[in-house]
Amino acid sequence: MNNSKNREDLLEKLNECKIFRPSRYPWRDIHNFDEMSQYVYFLDTAGSQEELIEGLTELSPFADDALAVAQGMTNLDFAIFKLALLFERRGEGNKMPKQFASILLPDRFVPAILLAEKARTPLGTALVRILEVELEI
Repeated sequence: MNNSKNREDLLEKLNECKIFRPSRYPWRDIHNFDEMSQYVYFLDTAGSQEELIEGLTELSPFADDALAVAQGMTNLDFAIFKLALLFERRGEGNKMPKQFASILLPDRFVPAILLAEKARTPLGTALVRILEVELEI
C-alpha cells in the first residue's frame, strides 16, 4: 500500500512538473538540463527568495527537498544562504549552514550525477530515468 501511495504521489508530481512548459530557466526541457553547472548558475543568480522558489518549483519533483527548505526560509535566511554561497564559490571555506545543504545538492541529484557521468547522458535525462525506475517499483 505504501509503495502504491508513493508511486501515485510521484506520478501526480510528474504530471504537475513545470519543466516541460516554457520557462526562463535552463532546464525548460529537462532533457536539455545538461550539467550541474546550470544549477550552480541558477543558485548564483537567484536574486531573491522568490526567484529561488520559482526556479526550484520548475525542477519539481526532482528538487522537492530543496524547494521545501527554500519555502521555509525567512529573508534573513536567504541573505545568509547567499552570503555563504559567495564564500563557498570563492573557496573561502565551508560557511554554508547545514540547513541549506539540500538546496546546494538536492537528494535526487546525487545518483543522477553519477548516472549521467557513467552513461554520458545529460543530467536531466538521468533524473528522468531515475524517476521512471522509482515509479516502476
